[in-house]
Amino acid sequence: RHVCITDVPDRLALLQNNAQLNDPAGTRCSVESLRWGDEISIAQVGLKEVILCSDVLFSDAAIPPLIATINAISTTGTTVITCCEHRWEGAKMFYRLLEEEGFTVSAI
Repeated sequence: RHVCITDVPDRLALLQNNAQLNDPAGTRCSVESLRWGDEISIAQVGLKEVILCSDVLFSDAAIPPLIATINAISTTGTTVITCCEHRWEGAKMFYRLLEEEGFTVSAI
């Protein structure tokens, strides 16, 4: 399997360093810039089988572009796993919106 790690452009150097440490040959891991809601960066990342979102819930304003991005890079068979601390009530909105988009939401 191939892993694509994404973040905003100013965080890519750290991601690239971590990818290099975990995949010195550079054959199983790539680093891509991804701005939520940005059609160009979404198109560059492409469709994914599994999406792991870690610590992405931090503001109400970030939720709609995050949902749009997850939708854009998903297929009907995509699994989305989120791992985050629910720091505010807006986190519930994220899961509600995912359900409204047709995703099945379950706590694990």
